[in-house]
Amino acid sequence: MPSEIPKRLGISPGIRHKYLLGKTVSIYLVNIMQYNRQQAKTKYEVGFKEMMGADISE
Repeated sequence: MPSEIPKRLGISPGIRHKYLLGKTVSIYLVNIMQYNRQQAKTKYEVGFKEMMGADISE
């Protein structure tokens, strides 16, 4: 029976589902934070170059 397997493992389906959902959400949030940090860094670099009035990359 499918309902017996989680009991034997000591994990209820609800808890396992919440764990997987939480894991997915945390990965999603980390990706958003990394993306936002990259965008902020790019904006900062562009703003810094404009402020200096020169192309730093040369």
